[in-house]
Amino acid sequence: MKELLINQDKFIEWYFDYGIRKTFFDDHSGFEALKSSGIFSVTAQELLDGCGYLPESVVADGQSPIINEDGEVNMEDYKYFKLVKL
Repeated sequence: MKELLINQDKFIEWYFDYGIRKTFFDDHSGFEALKSSGIFSVTAQELLDGCGYLPESVVADGQSPIINEDGEVNMEDYKYFKLVKL
């Protein structure tokens, strides 16, 4: 299995669409975390690791990702997804 490099800026732009921004804090138990420990933290890599699919548009330039029949990255063909800042 391979590693696929993901453009961090493109990923963040794609991930945080209006629907996600609207419910992100609740979906990630931010309120509860702040109440219990005073800290709410999530990394971009954690968000990437939790994705069920990725569009080809977030893949770092210079790679030829394996695409499934839905036009998305075939995530089963990769062992690791790594964010890169370009």
